[in-house]
Amino acid sequence: MEREVNPKLKQYQSKIIQVLTNRNIETSPENIINYIAQTILELESDALIMQLYSILFVYKDFVKNSDLITSLILSHIETAFQEKAYRLIRIILNNDRHSINLFKNLLDIFYKTNDKRLRSILELFNIKSEFAVQLYDDNNFIRFYNLYFDELIGKLDFKSRLTNFNTKYAYNLLLKYTNYIINGPKIDQGNLCEKNINLIFCIDKNEETIKISMDLQKVELEYIINLLVSNKDYCGYENTIMKIINQITNYNNIHFLKTKNFVIDLSKNLKNLIKDILTSKSTDLKLAEEFFYINRLFLIPHYISVIREITSVKLLQIIASAVDINVLSQIIKLDVNLLKFSTNNDISVFFSLYEQDNLIINIMPTFLDYCTDHQNLIVKLSDFFCTKIPTDFFVICTTMRNILRSHELNIKKDLILRNLIPKEMSKNIIREITKHELFKVIICHYQHSAVVNDLLFTLGKYIPNLEEDGKIIVDEILLGNLTNLHLLKFFISGMTISLEFLSKLLDECKKNKDYQKKFYEILYYLEKFNKINIDICSDIYADDAISSLQANSLKWRIQYLYLRYTKKCCNSSDYCFINFLMALTSSLYLGNKSCTDVCEGILDDLMISNNKNILLGFIEDNIKNNDINIRCGCLKAYEFILRNYFKDLHLEYMVHIYNYLFKIYKNINALIIIKILCNYIQFTEGVVTKDLIDIIEYYIDTKKKKYRKDLKHLVSLIIDTKSLDLNRRIKQYYKFKIKTDTEEIIIKKI
Repeated sequence: MEREVNPKLKQYQSKIIQVLTNRNIETSPENIINYIAQTILELESDALIMQLYSILFVYKDFVKNSDLITSLILSHIETAFQEKAYRLIRIILNNDRHSINLFKNLLDIFYKTNDKRLRSILELFNIKSEFAVQLYDDNNFIRFYNLYFDELIGKLDFKSRLTNFNTKYAYNLLLKYTNYIINGPKIDQGNLCEKNINLIFCIDKNEETIKISMDLQKVELEYIINLLVSNKDYCGYENTIMKIINQITNYNNIHFLKTKNFVIDLSKNLKNLIKDILTSKSTDLKLAEEFFYINRLFLIPHYISVIREITSVKLLQIIASAVDINVLSQIIKLDVNLLKFSTNNDISVFFSLYEQDNLIINIMPTFLDYCTDHQNLIVKLSDFFCTKIPTDFFVICTTMRNILRSHELNIKKDLILRNLIPKEMSKNIIREITKHELFKVIICHYQHSAVVNDLLFTLGKYIPNLEEDGKIIVDEILLGNLTNLHLLKFFISGMTISLEFLSKLLDECKKNKDYQKKFYEILYYLEKFNKINIDICSDIYADDAISSLQANSLKWRIQYLYLRYTKKCCNSSDYCFINFLMALTSSLYLGNKSCTDVCEGILDDLMISNNKNILLGFIEDNIKNNDINIRCGCLKAYEFILRNYFKDLHLEYMVHIYNYLFKIYKNINALIIIKILCNYIQFTEGVVTKDLIDIIEYYIDTKKKKYRKDLKHLVSLIIDTKSLDLNRRIKQYYKFKIKTDTEEIIIKKI
């Protein structure tokens, strides 16, 4: 069907028809199409070519594949008219789906360009099997089969055509075939070669079917391996071969773990091939690492000959992490650098290696992770730790932390390890590691770090605690001495807390300002480990407790109060919850950086909780509070919420607080006001008014030095967003560009 054209194209169309008439050629759509195609091929004017393409597409229902149209497509597929060529291809596909000549030409282009759009067009052709049969050249056949493997695998045999194995297409085809045999992706009915490979992928789970499937898998996988082994000239294809081997060995190993039988046997020739590939400089290290990871449970005895030939330190480290050290030492020469990833070793092996090279102490945390103790050397190891703590404190603490963590896990779960650990052995190791002598040495040399704290919290569960008797004593160490107070938190989980102790602690929070931070920290851990059975909120919120607060105590105080809130000691309607919000906002304003981070984390939690509206209402009400700390804290909280949750705020709410800023900006910390205004400009619409300029000018007059950088940022946001028209004075003060009638100049402050 002929399409309508616009008047301008109608003129060109009429001229074409006139030319054909003058030449006594029938003005049929087919003749018009041929004339246009021939003309386009001869033209050099891009504009005229575009016009002629437009006319050609008017007759798209009549476009068929021909040598002329094919020439036109091939001429323009890689030029500025590429889109027109693609459209022409799609038109031909719609009109003639089985155009083998066009398919062949497009395939040649794809081989040269690897154009993904052209590939997507080629997928529409339903003649791939028909085309493949016509490919008498084996190399081209394998290349084509590799390209459309999923569509051809169930229909055509490729094995008889695999005469030249030294091409990337042959190896890639073999890789796809390996994956097909193992995983069974898209499968069509029909025979593959002489054998019915579909049996491999039968859904029926009866034993006979599974046996047949395994037999066929065995045959096909052995065929692949024989091809690889028989081909000696594989230079340049090591990585593809490694991928094939990794797939086969991985499947083979998994099947063995399930059934105690391998699908295929590991022949001497295959091991030699693996050895050659792994030692080749062309092999990707990641693929080699993957091989050893896949076969880590089978390296001994299957790959001893392979291990002997490995020289890469990285690969040897992986091997050392998977193979028993005593066994590995008989195969290769060991050094400390190779053992740094080795775990699950016996304590006796550590001492044996330590006698040869004392540098092994540097890798001890990993080496003794999941350690065994078949020679009852745990007491010797504990004494060794005591001796080395003064000089290698962090190494010993990390080792102890790993030992305790791994053996606690082994007691709780049935772990699959290279060297299995009896649960009684784990209990004995933990019992010795947590003895008093070792504990005393650690706290005598205590240095703050996350690892050491983690270790001490774990030890605190095992150290027996003596009666308080009016003093804080743990394992005969007097922690009532304030210099040791920071150690108490590690033993709270195992302590029994009396009311007398709690009362003394609360008194010290009020009286002893020098150690107030530590007292609040202890209070937090007491609550965390559920050691407080009474409500002490009234003491925490008491006037004398608040008046004696130190800035460095606020972080632990607010964490304690939030912990009480999360345990639902007070609900949102309680006076206690309002007190908590007052404590939160004042801490946000008065606290240091770490306290601010804690408070903002709490605000995050509250904004996604059911109490979000109560929090917002509290802020709206208390920005007018007489207490300057609560007022400024509410403004800081609002600034944080506006910055992170502006989408959750109603316009009326934001406008109300914005308007209130004009009443208080002269009496409130200027930095808070400036940050809030910046957030308004960045994140809101319909809130900011021109009155904002009054605040900026006031701060220029009164805070011009202290907040110059922050004010300049505010002004730059206004200019960038074009939210307000700024006067010349503000631009001049901050050296922003000012447009004149003739040029743009930068006004500098005089």
